[in-house]
Amino acid sequence: MSETISQTPKINPRMIVSVIIYLLYTPLVLFISSGQLVPDSRLPSVRELAGQLLVSLITVRRSYADLEAAGLIVRRQGYGTFVAKDVEVASRKRTLAEGRRLVAEAVVQAKQLGLTEPEIRKIVGESLARAGE
Repeated sequence: MSETISQTPKINPRMIVSVIIYLLYTPLVLFISSGQLVPDSRLPSVRELAGQLLVSLITVRRSYADLEAAGLIVRRQGYGTFVAKDVEVASRKRTLAEGRRLVAEAVVQAKQLGLTEPEIRKIVGESLARAGE
């Protein structure tokens, strides 16, 4: 008789870290965008938040870096991390960037399907007309 040995799947630590960063980043974006965290309000330090959430300092730093890149927070050396004053502008920029990314992705997929540029333009126009109804 041959025994079947089950192999334990390998876990990619980078993927786990990416998920943790996303789980930290997303609620902060929602709190800021919804106004639950008002402009100029102080956020916990990297060390404080890492301790509260039991995650590494690097994970919090990366989440804060992503939020800063999105224009949602600002870091003031020696003072702390704060919600950006012009969050509405940053949120709009983030929304436009995400919209561009989604449309670009759809165009690439449409071209891979063999659609021509006029056909893609027609489909986009029809979709806009339906969305406006």
